[in-house]
Amino acid sequence: MCVPLDHATSPQSSEDTSRDLACALSLIEKQRLELDKQKREIELLRRKIDELCRKLSLIHISEPTRRTPISYAVFCL
Repeated sequence: MCVPLDHATSPQSSEDTSRDLACALSLIEKQRLELDKQKREIELLRRKIDELCRKLSLIHISEPTRRTPISYAVFCL
């Protein structure tokens, strides 16, 4: 377990330094694992979005008979 030490009031022993280094490395590894998990979740969401986009159909609608022509697009599933 990582416990912050008050280095300002007492000199740091090599044992304290080793423990601090181990704690820092442990924290970095936990953050790396969390980042990897988030990257996998983002990639999964991207794939789902890509899949949904392939299912969409684009329909272009134009109304040239109006005084001011209107044109718009509609996405349909």
